[in-house]
Amino acid sequence: MEYVLLVLSPLLVSIKTLTQGRFTKHNYPTVKQSFFFVSVFSLIAAIILGAIYARGLPSLNTLIFGLIMGIATSLFQVIYLAAFKRGPISISGTIISLSILLPTIYGLTFLNESITASKIIGIILTISSLIVLNINKKTEKINILYLILIFIAFILSGSINILQSAFNCLDISNERNYLLFISYLTSFVFSLILAFVCKPKEKLNYKFDLINLFYPILIGILLAVQNILLMYLLTIFDASIYFPVSSALNIVFLTISTIILFKEKIKTTQIIGIVLAIISVIIINVTF
Repeated sequence: MEYVLLVLSPLLVSIKTLTQGRFTKHNYPTVKQSFFFVSVFSLIAAIILGAIYARGLPSLNTLIFGLIMGIATSLFQVIYLAAFKRGPISISGTIISLSILLPTIYGLTFLNESITASKIIGIILTISSLIVLNINKKTEKINILYLILIFIAFILSGSINILQSAFNCLDISNERNYLLFISYLTSFVFSLILAFVCKPKEKLNYKFDLINLFYPILIGILLAVQNILLMYLLTIFDASIYFPVSSALNIVFLTISTIILFKEKIKTTQIIGIVLAIISVIIINVTF
């Protein structure tokens, strides 16, 4: 049963990414609409996680980490949506999966983790796959605007992972479930404020119909369930097993799904990049 859940966890991440991509491709949301969209699914995730994990009062450090993570989550999700407008969903998802590179470098630099051959090879392969994935075969040039957006999203995603790693080193790491609730609640508040403050003269013009409410509600549920699964699976599997397996499966699911559902055409260079990405997320967490 545990291995079924291990497969289900990245599958939920892939479905969440596909739902975000479908919303973006069909609606081309403005910045204001994107922030509102993020606020809705952050609220749904916060309600579910709060109902399960919010007991008593969190420590000050948990509150601070949660606030920072929530703001980073809001900005990441909005920029991620903007990247979907300009690039393939499969490549975008793959690049974000590679953001585990940043907590790896953080661990080597600040947590005095041992430098192994596998980590060096994994870092090299990760950087190589990032370069290959962003090469446009027709012009042999890099799509600059898309690259800037996905690079910022990559940094923000990695930064969130670094915050989680730093939090786990504190003596209050048992509050990490509460941390998730605070971060999504903060993301909701921060996103909602920016949805109305950003470009104040511009109207929100968000369509409150069934479809446009279904997307964020589904994403919020998927985020909450996936995070609950994550916390459970980390009590069964070592992080060195869960994260590379989860990242690799997410890349595979996402690539296959976008080819079938979105008719995305994967170029030879991108196939090479995806293969390098899968190998890198596995090797970077294996010690040899």
